[in-house]
Amino acid sequence: MKIQHAAILIAIAAIASYLAFNASRPSAPSCKDGVLNQGETGIDCGGPCGPCVVSDAGCGGLANASARSKCYFTTATNTVNSTLCDLIELQPFKDDCFKAVAKLAGESVLCARVEDGLGKDECLRDVAIETLNKETCSGIADIPQKDSCYYRIASDKKDLATCRLIASQASMNTCLALVNKSSIYCDEITDQNSKDWCYTKVAALNPDAKTCASVRATPTKDQCYKTVAAKKINFDLCTLIQNKTTQSECLTDVEIARKQMEELQKQLPNATISPT
Repeated sequence: MKIQHAAILIAIAAIASYLAFNASRPSAPSCKDGVLNQGETGIDCGGPCGPCVVSDAGCGGLANASARSKCYFTTATNTVNSTLCDLIELQPFKDDCFKAVAKLAGESVLCARVEDGLGKDECLRDVAIETLNKETCSGIADIPQKDSCYYRIASDKKDLATCRLIASQASMNTCLALVNKSSIYCDEITDQNSKDWCYTKVAALNPDAKTCASVRATPTKDQCYKTVAAKKINFDLCTLIQNKTTQSECLTDVEIARKQMEELQKQLPNATISPT
């Protein structure tokens, strides 16, 4: 009897383990999972699923095209249903509708429905950034938009390879500098204004007065010292600022940062807290 009892307990434990394992496994995408995925144009409809049932939610009964377009746009974005965008009569509203739903759904294929060329590029950029998919950036025709797309994804993912896809020399080196938190990449930039901007961005990310010293334009250098002084809670750095107004602002910012640090130390007496 004891052996039978033990066997039953083992069987029950095995069944419970199996059920727990399968409950924790993510279910495969389907047309009944309540999620917009697998190329669907609406939740569980369109694409590989059955056609979406289009309900105009009363929009069709509105008096004029502008009101109807706004109504369809609102309903389409609230329900993440691109089929409603097709009912919009005014093209600018229709383009905006597909752009908005594409971003919400993370579906770059919807960007092809945007007729305005610049709007299509914006749509692809927004979807790429939302999904952090650099491959989507490659479909953008406008070079500055494409660079902006790569730059944002590279910054968010800390991905040097994506930085190197940027066409603009200044933007590419700034991207590399920020991902590496190193100003040596700024040195490679030929345009002085872009180089100065790169130094200030790196100094804000990795506070170092030496980086600010590399900035050529005095107003930009002053702002750089101001930022670093506050982050390091270093009043002495404010004395390096040429503009008296900016210098005064620097002293105020450092004092505010000092008080915030003191307050934080009071709240966390056992923690070791130091400026950036």
